[in-house]
Amino acid sequence: MLYRLLVAFSLSWLPVGYASVGATHASPDLQKVVVQLDWKHQYEFAAFYAAKQQGYYQQAGLDVEIREGGPGIDATAEVVSGRADFGVNTSGVLVDRAKGAPVVALAALMQHSPVSLLALRRNGINSVQDLANKPIAVDAHNRDEIEAFLLASGLPKKDIQFVAQTDWTLNDLNNGINAAKVIYSINEVFLIRGREHEYLLLSPRSSGVDLFGNILFTHESVVAKKESVVNAFRAATLKGLVYALEHTESVTSLILQDYNTQDKSRAHLLFEAAQIKELTHPDIVEPGYMSYGRWQHVLDVYASQGQMPSKFDLSGFIYDPKAAKIPVWVVISFIVLVLSLLVILFIMRKLNHYNHQLQREVVERQIAQQALAESEHEYRELVSNANVIILRLALDGTITYFNEYAERFFGYTRQEVLGKHVVGTIVPAMESGSERDLAQMVASILSNPENYHSNENENVTKDGRRVFIHWTNRVLFDRLGKAVGVLSIGQDITERRLADEKIHALAFYDPLTALPNRRLMLDRLHQAVLQHQRNGQYGALLFIDLDNFKVLNDSQGHQTGDRLLIQVAQRLREHCQLGDSIARLGGDEFIVMFEDVSDNPLLALSSVEQMAQALLEALSQPYDLPYGSSPITASIGVALFRDKQDSVDELLKRADLAMYQAKAAGRNMVRFFDPMMQELLVQRTQLETALRQAIEQQQFILYYQPQVDMHNQVIGVEALVRWQHPDRGVISPFEFIGLAEDTGLIWEIGLMVLDQACAQLRQWQQQPDANKVNLSVNISAHQFHHADFVSSVLAAIEKHHVDARFLMLEITESLLLKNVGDVIAKMQRLKTVGIRFSIDDFGTGYSSLAYLKRLPLDELKIDRSFITDIMDDDNAAVIVTAFLSLAHLLGLHVVAEGVETPEQQLFLARNGCDLIQGFLFSRPVPAAQITQMLEG
Repeated sequence: MLYRLLVAFSLSWLPVGYASVGATHASPDLQKVVVQLDWKHQYEFAAFYAAKQQGYYQQAGLDVEIREGGPGIDATAEVVSGRADFGVNTSGVLVDRAKGAPVVALAALMQHSPVSLLALRRNGINSVQDLANKPIAVDAHNRDEIEAFLLASGLPKKDIQFVAQTDWTLNDLNNGINAAKVIYSINEVFLIRGREHEYLLLSPRSSGVDLFGNILFTHESVVAKKESVVNAFRAATLKGLVYALEHTESVTSLILQDYNTQDKSRAHLLFEAAQIKELTHPDIVEPGYMSYGRWQHVLDVYASQGQMPSKFDLSGFIYDPKAAKIPVWVVISFIVLVLSLLVILFIMRKLNHYNHQLQREVVERQIAQQALAESEHEYRELVSNANVIILRLALDGTITYFNEYAERFFGYTRQEVLGKHVVGTIVPAMESGSERDLAQMVASILSNPENYHSNENENVTKDGRRVFIHWTNRVLFDRLGKAVGVLSIGQDITERRLADEKIHALAFYDPLTALPNRRLMLDRLHQAVLQHQRNGQYGALLFIDLDNFKVLNDSQGHQTGDRLLIQVAQRLREHCQLGDSIARLGGDEFIVMFEDVSDNPLLALSSVEQMAQALLEALSQPYDLPYGSSPITASIGVALFRDKQDSVDELLKRADLAMYQAKAAGRNMVRFFDPMMQELLVQRTQLETALRQAIEQQQFILYYQPQVDMHNQVIGVEALVRWQHPDRGVISPFEFIGLAEDTGLIWEIGLMVLDQACAQLRQWQQQPDANKVNLSVNISAHQFHHADFVSSVLAAIEKHHVDARFLMLEITESLLLKNVGDVIAKMQRLKTVGIRFSIDDFGTGYSSLAYLKRLPLDELKIDRSFITDIMDDDNAAVIVTAFLSLAHLLGLHVVAEGVETPEQQLFLARNGCDLIQGFLFSRPVPAAQITQMLEG
């Protein structure tokens, strides 16, 4: 107590203008100074607010104006220009000094920089390396620090892509506009609380770039001319910093009342205060402390970027308040003080008697506090040194306790994990291998902790090592019985889990190729058979055997054979789709299973045959073997399955038998078990090959069937494609159009038909007796939906100079099942040049009346299935009559197909049919015969 009185008395002797802390009187003549902040008001600058509100500046003889910063405001420029006496900036103020700005660093308001990068994991950013060549939003205040961090993390400078930060929210990041953005860990981290596992927070400190946070600085001229003002302002500001860190609630209220230009909440500001305290370490480091070694580290970081010389002299940049000379009046004051103290000592003796009782109370309290501290120390020592992982979680998932064993085990310090969400630190969002959602598991534990007494899951150490922990959980309650957190005690079970995984691998996987073995494949095949029996889809089992493997194994040794088998397994993996099953049965025998191929047997055969041929091609490529690349091929047997009688054993026998058929046929082949299916596949393959050859050799010709009116006058003709096969003669379209549709060859055939039809139409239009004939051309749905359909039709018209008004394109209702709007748009485009449209086989599709209403049609063709029965079936006659009436009401011409008898023609004539087409008048004939009809 005597000491306190002496100190108070000594401070009363100091002049007001020099007192840095604790001055009791304010000078009536205050020195006006301006401090420029480098960003908008927030808790980051609470030292200035507190110093002003508590009167520290006034006690120091200062009238301080605090100017808010923001985008476009350069604190260094404000100080250098003289518009401000003091400023706040990042460690980059050293770069400004190297570039000629006469600035002096007075104090470090934060010992560590809060500058960090934030990325969104769902955008594919899981490490610093994922930011290569992707936009990173930064601003002028922190660009250099972030670039130093990325370079120190191993990212080449050429791969760093900075963009100007224009969005001070998280919108651009969440919307994927930028891959990452610069943030302050004291600010934006608050906005993602509870969702930390969705983001990746990257701190420069993780790569060794540990810069100061906010630096209080001034101009050299201010130090030279007003050193007493500099000392007074520095001391008062640091006193305000200490006050702000110790009185967060009251200072937060002050900011909310006077400085909250960003409309932050109390919770947000308190979060900032806690984070700033972690970056300032007031319990470890004297507020404002700046070491020469730390500034040398800052210099090295910026020099590595080429921002400044590596040999830059720090002299004159780092301010030393202790170097200030003591004024003479201070010495005189001290002498007077000592004399005064001698007088006071006599008085203080009289007070000692009254202090004895108080001292006894203090001693007793100290003894009690020491006992409590020793008990707490023993408890902490026991918990910290326990040979188990102990951590405590708040109900929002943040880590609030982390014992020493946990630090050693995971590689994190307490400071690195406390206050951070457990997911994204020691718990990954997804468990590797099982793909278990660990983020959801943690959320379930925290929402219902009483239901999760224990759990096992994968964890990750700081260096990325996978570990498995058995956790025992206990709910923590406050005095009112409310759950406030979870205490989790963990034991390392990594070795046991790895042993279990190894046992599982030995039981179900081939040790040489790492493929599933026979046991696992049989189980998968059994499940697949049951599934395909239910869904009606075909599956396929491929039995693969290497040709002449025994010869290679005997001649070059088992090591060469094993090397070949490993390469075969790798090729099978590369050429099979996700979901296909691959296994090694033993020796040189492999199994591949395709699931859900098709419900159509022909399509299933075709698809499986293509996939099997692709595997044959891949397996026949040269291999990397010690004695050269030997020609190795394979034989594949295929068995399709879908029916209930298909058993696993029967399928294996069928595939095995088909494989031997492939070997007997000469090896390096694919054979199907079912002889009938095999023959169908062969025929289809041969027909497709011949069809492609026919397109190349232009073997397609057109026949024409007349369309006549009721007076048997030829009004139009329909072009019908025929395949002029060199050996088989003329082939009907019924034999090849379906295959052409399935294989996509119909597009090339359709182009040929359109070209020949336009060429023939041009010839007729040049003949006086035939120049009014209409020509109809069938258009398939595949051809119509092709992206180049409209341009191909227009090109054919232009090429042959035909009058498009006499060209009729026939479409079927089937093409209307896909994107009707696109169909109408294409029809309207072609109608602008005069082309007309007819709907073919009317009445056999769906929603016919609706299409008649919407489509820009000119003609309707009644399908032959209705015409055939009009004389024998009253219903057919009524339907045809209705079609005719409806078409005429809509202004459409009607063509009846398949007319073969005079009675049918008479019926159609009586009911107003416009044209007829069928064998009654003529079969499809070459163009020359049509010309004769027109001339006759």
